[in-house]
Amino acid sequence: MNEWRAELSGFLKQIQAHQQANENSLIQGVKVLELAYKALSLDLQQSSLEKARLLRIVQSNCT
Repeated sequence: MNEWRAELSGFLKQIQAHQQANENSLIQGVKVLELAYKALSLDLQQSSLEKARLLRIVQSNCT
């Protein structure tokens, strides 16, 4: 009986970890969409040097 409870506890911890990961992914997705929504107005305000700097930053983090 104790083995079963220990296994159940392990499964519940795994479920909780997956739920947290899903929530974090959702939050990151919302932030990306908010940035994409603002991208055009931000792009129009930046100089060519600022645009090039941002492009280098984005490219350096591509996977």
